[in-house]
Amino acid sequence: MEELDRQILIAALSLFRSDDSAPTLLTASDLATAAGITEDQLLDRFQGAGHVLSACYVLLVDEAEQKARALPGFELLAFEERMATFVFLLLDEFESNEAFVRRTFSARAAGAFSPFQGALRAVLADIMNAADVFSANRAFLGAPPVSFAMSESVVQVVDRWLSDESTDRQRSTALIDRVVSWWAAVATSDIAEKSVDLVRYGVEAGYLPIGKIPIVRDWLGLSRREEGSEA
Repeated sequence: MEELDRQILIAALSLFRSDDSAPTLLTASDLATAAGITEDQLLDRFQGAGHVLSACYVLLVDEAEQKARALPGFELLAFEERMATFVFLLLDEFESNEAFVRRTFSARAAGAFSPFQGALRAVLADIMNAADVFSANRAFLGAPPVSFAMSESVVQVVDRWLSDESTDRQRSTALIDRVVSWWAAVATSDIAEKSVDLVRYGVEAGYLPIGKIPIVRDWLGLSRREEGSEA
């Protein structure tokens, strides 16, 4: 993210320091003034005030990811620990900007195609590069319907977190633990890996006629194996 973009987004967040001071309507002119730039400069970078508010969520995701990766040994953690660390750091960012999140989350972040969910999917895909996640599972979890479901589960967790009135948000914290644990079970299960191995054997042994389909051979890595044997 370029420095001027960060400057604009940080200025936008600063306008929501408390529920009392949070503006009810923001214009591009308001945001430009807060960022110390002209309105034309702002509109060169963003399509308008709404686009800026949506992009603020990308900044918060970026901040949480950077803090996670700065932790000693983060890259060596198992998938469950990596995901939990990132999600809780993201909620820390949200808590630091709670007035902004309460005012804008439903409109600017909750949608499946929002910049926030796109940024979430990118980070979660990278978090899956953990030693305990099978390659077949990475392919499965990276498929659009599944990656959308994973990012949507984080959105739902945030929504429950915002409305949680229990002491220290214990109820939503327990929910987060369970959601992360469930995704970890999916990511680290060897069922997908064994299923691929079974299908590959079935194709190689001639039991499954789908092996004649090029896309299936590519998916199973058989085309590359054949090319190697010919060389």
